[in-house]
Amino acid sequence: MEVVFRKFDGRLHRRSISRRLGEDEHGIWLGNPVGSVVHTPKGPWPPSVRSSVRLIPRQGWWSALFFANSDTVDVYCDVCTTPSWSGPDTVTLLDLDLDVMRTVDGTTEVHDEDEFAEHQLRYGYPQDVIRDALAACDWLASAINADTEPFASDFRPWLAKVD
Repeated sequence: MEVVFRKFDGRLHRRSISRRLGEDEHGIWLGNPVGSVVHTPKGPWPPSVRSSVRLIPRQGWWSALFFANSDTVDVYCDVCTTPSWSGPDTVTLLDLDLDVMRTVDGTTEVHDEDEFAEHQLRYGYPQDVIRDALAACDWLASAINADTEPFASDFRPWLAKVD
């Protein structure tokens, strides 16, 4: 499957190819084995050194990435618009800058609030987009911090299927 993240103005942010693992009550799970590459307008990132799974939820303004054997970040969530499917194998999300992550020591952190504020002006985010992005960010931080599923353990069986 092709996973495409764009910025609000439509330009490419990043693109990757993932394997569809299946779906459950949380959404569609995609696998990324060791060696996967993410492409950006500035060129590809180095191949991944650990496997991961991405959750594309059925509802909500976010997408989550869960890492195997990381020494820094356990869960990384992008605040983005709801997914747009242009076919069964291509999903596009508009990245709205805010990121919520849980480090391996259990700390939940929000990142790129400055970028979100800057892009509200640069790209003219409508008020409903700002409101929904902030609500998603708050919900993610609370859900991750409280170990609410799928952030507690529901991702682990999917991660085991990647390699």
